[in-house]
Formats: sequence, C-alpha cells, structure tokens
Amino acid sequence: VPLNFRFASNDIKHAAEACNPRAFIFSEGFLPKIEPIKEEMESISSYICIGNNVPEGMVSYDDIVKYGNPNDILVDVQKDEPAELMFTSGTTGPPKPVCHSHDTLYQ
Repeated sequence: VPLNFRFASNDIKHAAEACNPRAFIFSEGFLPKIEPIKEEMESISSYICIGNNVPEGMVSYDDIVKYGNPNDILVDVQKDEPAELMFTSGTTGPPKPVCHSHDTLYQ
C-alpha cells in the first residue's frame, strides 16, 4: 500500500487502520511521523526502515535485500486479482483506499 509522502501522522494511522498491514516499509525521513503513532498501529509487527539510521527494534531494508533472490517467483497472480490499495488525496474527508488489480496497473 503506497502512501502519499505528504501524509501527516493521523493520515498514516488512518491508512493502517483501513488495511491492517503486518509490515510497514518506509524511508528514515518518515521516522518523525511514525514514532508518535507506532504503538497505535496494532496490526504492524515489523517496521522496515530504508536508510542508514535504523532505530532499535526496527529492521534494516538493506539487511532484508541481502538475503533475497530476485529470481525467486513468490506467487502466481491473475490479472483480475487485487494488486494494491492506493489512497485518495482526501480532499473531501479522510483519504480513502482504492483497490487496483494487476491488470489496471499493467495497462
């Protein structure tokens, strides 16, 4: 679920409540927005930080990439299956999730 880099902490929390992610991948620049709400995002068990300053209790993205194999195929997908949720800008209220299939992303 990609999030708008302009989201405030409350928007990030709203997105987490809407989709219940187990992991949250973010760049270290987002730490000031995530730290105040981290304990409130109960579905997230892994915080994966991209950057050089990874706080204690979080996982380094570089460490994960070191152990992966880009040639591994993880799952077979169908074109009509959900691929991602993207959040609207929230101009008329809180940002809302919109589901995109693999086919709509491919086109």
